[in-house]
Amino acid sequence: MLFLERKVGESIILANGDIVFLILSADRGNVKIGITAPKFVDISRAEKFEKLKEQQQSKSLICAADFKISEHYINGEKVNKR
Repeated sequence: MLFLERKVGESIILANGDIVFLILSADRGNVKIGITAPKFVDISRAEKFEKLKEQQQSKSLICAADFKISEHYINGEKVNKR
């Protein structure tokens, strides 16, 4: 992990200049950051990303369970396992 110190008005550049983080303000432990990036780059807060990831995993588990059921039953008829 890389640690950088920046002052208000300073920036951090990633990906050959395609992504820029600009420190807008810092006050009482809160930092406001402006981000410039290409439209195809998804930007999200970590807590929102984790919640979305959990939702996608639970949907994936449901689909996997449905697949297991359909694996043993086709058109309502039980199919022998191989």
